[in-house]
Amino acid sequence: GFQFNLIALALIEVIWRYFQLYSFSPDYHQHRKVTGSFSDPGPYAFFLAIMAPMSLFWCMQLTRSVDKLTHKGNLYGRRFDPTAETINNILLLILCGITLFGILSILPATMCRTAWIAAIIGLLFVGLRYFNVHKHLKKIYTKHKKLTIGILSGILLFCCIFVSTLYLNRKDSLNERFLVWKISW
Repeated sequence: GFQFNLIALALIEVIWRYFQLYSFSPDYHQHRKVTGSFSDPGPYAFFLAIMAPMSLFWCMQLTRSVDKLTHKGNLYGRRFDPTAETINNILLLILCGITLFGILSILPATMCRTAWIAAIIGLLFVGLRYFNVHKHLKKIYTKHKKLTIGILSGILLFCCIFVSTLYLNRKDSLNERFLVWKISW
């Protein structure tokens, strides 16, 4: 339905961006070549950041569905019986997978830190919910409290290093935004 139309639109935007990168189509921003059909790289990056978790979700859902339809619960011993639903799901899975790969390959080139963070949080949320990680973490925490605290401390340290790297990447831009925010208050 509508979600697959949005995913297809995201794929078109990724392809359009690659055409801009290699000068096959015009770019709409005088300083940056990463705009897609948008006039500014910011909204383009946010559109892709929103579409990345949706593409990942449907990749995982369709993988499960295709596996059930093709193997019918048995990995070996049954032959592949292509039905219209199976073929449709396989094509949608290919669309979602290519779109997700395209988004992840283009998003860093947008140089939009907020979109990067939004995409990472969205992808983590979808992955964690899909695999029910919270249940596994509860089991691990009850058995190995010190190990869990050590791993969480390492994750927190990695997040701090990641955020500081994002800040140092374009320090002047962020400082200008902080100044505008401070003056407006």
